[in-house]
Amino acid sequence: MTLYKVDDYGIKEWHPISKIVLGFIILYTYISIASIPLYYAEIDSINANISSYRDAFWLLQMAASTIGFGDVYPTTEIGRAIVAVSFYVGVGIAGFIGATIAGFFTDFTDKSVQNRELRRQNEQIIELLKKQEKSSSDKELL
Repeated sequence: MTLYKVDDYGIKEWHPISKIVLGFIILYTYISIASIPLYYAEIDSINANISSYRDAFWLLQMAASTIGFGDVYPTTEIGRAIVAVSFYVGVGIAGFIGATIAGFFTDFTDKSVQNRELRRQNEQIIELLKKQEKSSSDKELL
C-alpha cells in the first residue's frame, strides 16, 4: 500500500488508512511530549494526584479524547493549561480521524474523481473556445 498517489494533474490523493495512521501518530506524539511538562508541573503540587509520567500520559489521553474519567486531574495552573490545550488538540485530531473513517464508509462518490472529470471538461471547453476563436479570426482575414 502506498501512502498516496499523484493524479494526472499532480495532486496528491492520500489513502484513508494513511490519514488515520498519521492522525494517531501526531496525537500520540503530542501526548507523549506534553506529558513530560505536565508531570513536572504537577509533581511538586500540594494536592498533586499525578505521581508518574504514566498518570500524566493517561490524563492527556483522556483529555484529548474528551472522556475525562476524573481519576487523575491537574491541580496547578500550568497543568490545567496543558490539559486545556490537549482538549483542543485531541478534538481536532480525533475529529479528523473520525471524519476520515466516516468518509470511508459514507462517501458514495469519490471527490477526487469528480475533480478530475471537471478538470478534463474544463480543458475540453478551453480547447473548443480556442478553436472557435481561431476559426473566427481566420474568417475575418478573408
